[in-house]
Amino acid sequence: MFCHCAPNASWHGVANPQCFATARQNADFPPSGLERPHPGLADSRLAGLRRAYARSRTLRNLFASFGDSPMSQLRDEAEALARALETGLCGVAEAVSWSDCQILREESPPANICEVAISHDRYPQDVAALLRKCPGVPVNSRVQHLFALLAREKLRQNPDCAYGVAWALYQMAFLDEIEDSELRSIAWWAWDALDLADAGHILESREQIIEQMAAALDDATRSDVAGWATEFADRTNANLSYPGNPSSPQIENPER
Repeated sequence: MFCHCAPNASWHGVANPQCFATARQNADFPPSGLERPHPGLADSRLAGLRRAYARSRTLRNLFASFGDSPMSQLRDEAEALARALETGLCGVAEAVSWSDCQILREESPPANICEVAISHDRYPQDVAALLRKCPGVPVNSRVQHLFALLAREKLRQNPDCAYGVAWALYQMAFLDEIEDSELRSIAWWAWDALDLADAGHILESREQIIEQMAAALDDATRSDVAGWATEFADRTNANLSYPGNPSSPQIENPER
């Protein structure tokens, strides 16, 4: 899991380490005194998160120093998920599920990921802010690809959520965060087109528009630019947040 060091990377001045795990084994982790939870929380989930938080304080900068490392993957996924929360493509429950996966996958997850795991009752924007506290700068091309993968899976699992997916894609196109030209073109008009199709004002049917959305998402995610490291994208639900959905009070109807 930790053998992702670049050939010319260094750790505390030691060039070309054989393995990140070897370097970590030679270090004093965790610092003494940080692993002792409150007696009343010894067997609780919160106690485990506190231990992970303590370890992450020491490791977060060390992980971030490696460009193509588990931290870079985590950082890109966190940014893609933050955008998904802000655009209504996914909900807080899914962010919590994703953070749980990271805590199980990473021996020492960043502190902010541990906090996301206990953020069930927080607003999507607050959780998005927590996700963006991962150290380093995300790679935008990878983030866009991860976002498109998530949108594709949402639409595949439930075509009835097409309006929510279209609304999320529209927001990303408005922010100039879609590089793929075909998907960007679809994103600009699909949201309105679904309304017009439902009202019978255009010749295309709702099903035809959804097919075009699905084809554009398939083409945009055909390359292997990036992929979700966990099964998070395969377990997402279709409870999308978008204007007009009564279960989405945090998103206001924009001026049409």
